[in-house]
Amino acid sequence: MQPYAKKLTRSVSMFVPSLRETRVAAQIAMIELLRRPWRPDVAAVGGLIEEEPLILDVGANRGLSVASLLMLKPKAQIVAFEPLADLANQLKSKYKDHANVRIYSYALSIDEATTNIYIPIYRGCVMDTLAALKREDAEDWINQDRVLWFNRDKLTVKHQEVHAMRLDDMHFEPHIIKIYAQSHEPKVIAGGEQTIKKNEPAILVPARIPEIDGRLRDLGYGRYAFHDGTFYAEGEGKYSSWYLKPKHRDQFIYRWVT
Repeated sequence: MQPYAKKLTRSVSMFVPSLRETRVAAQIAMIELLRRPWRPDVAAVGGLIEEEPLILDVGANRGLSVASLLMLKPKAQIVAFEPLADLANQLKSKYKDHANVRIYSYALSIDEATTNIYIPIYRGCVMDTLAALKREDAEDWINQDRVLWFNRDKLTVKHQEVHAMRLDDMHFEPHIIKIYAQSHEPKVIAGGEQTIKKNEPAILVPARIPEIDGRLRDLGYGRYAFHDGTFYAEGEGKYSSWYLKPKHRDQFIYRWVT
């Protein structure tokens, strides 16, 4: 079961959608004011020795990750992918004066194609943070375990046509790739396999998903948790896990525990 306070906050925001916009704006302001990233696992980016890395942000959504990455590495080149047109346009507007930030309004996948992305709507609140390329992934997250007073009849799903590209067709040379794609991460990885093999970037993905773990281990990566300035081998982060190779010991300033 979800902690009650978090569940209550989430449930109330679904009844008052404007609260979510206010909360996101406040989160971005706090990232910049307190110098703390969106999630604690992301803080590891700050210890990368390279001062001007290329960072790919796959699944940028409302920009919490972009704001965090810029705070941690102000000189980084950030390429963000957000398939929902409205959110991508918001990010383009927000970062129009940042020459080192590029926003692409399409998805990454295993093939180049035009497909649908599914967006759950609960009690009239558009849950774009839960948009997914599979309808069932968009539907299943909102349930009685996560939402108080849950009523299945109040849940609907709309779809939007999006264009998907393969990362390998874009010829980037990233130092870091962050992927948050609502269960679509394995296909993002498959479509970027040659990019990953060639450049061996550090990769940040959602924790505790066996298919992601298996695909990245097949590419020679090991899994690490990050906290208190240390990478812990075979650990799982609270939200995300890092996938790293031995060469990354020389690229980050942190301690390593194996």
